[in-house]
Amino acid sequence: MTIDRASKIEKIFSDVPSEHRFWLVKGGEIGNLEELDKALEEMDNDTFKHHVTDKRNDFEVWVRNSIKDETLADTLVNIKSKDATYKAVKLRIKSLKNIQTIHSAIENVKSGKPIPKAEESSLPVPKEVSPDSEEGVQHHNYHITHENRFLVSIAFVLGILIGFVLGVVVGFLI
Repeated sequence: MTIDRASKIEKIFSDVPSEHRFWLVKGGEIGNLEELDKALEEMDNDTFKHHVTDKRNDFEVWVRNSIKDETLADTLVNIKSKDATYKAVKLRIKSLKNIQTIHSAIENVKSGKPIPKAEESSLPVPKEVSPDSEEGVQHHNYHITHENRFLVSIAFVLGILIGFVLGVVVGFLI
């Protein structure tokens, strides 16, 4: 991911200037994407219906013009239900955070920062079982030893990166 894209994602998550805040009809204001997510979760149907009608979608306009997230705005333009709007916003936040995490991991690798060792990992260390025991035979294929945990970590990160790249490619094709 380029610096421009990382910067764009940071801007999407940041607060908009006070003059661009979204004012809800029944009071309350929204200043960023995560506040929109929380507001939609707590919003009553009458408030939502005031801001989203057959002829307009105030959230789509605000996301496009103030948040500057064309992708989410393009998704919201045809959504008319509160539940679908909430899910679209939540999914976009999750997607952007995943991109940030992957970008951070790539930058760490580029800068030569090591991948955490098994002792530093939050993963539980598997107990040792004898391959001859019933438990050992049943779990032989799933047993990760201390020595190969590093390889599994690299495979996991590569799998995530490949999945992300494929998702972006498919997203552009669709």
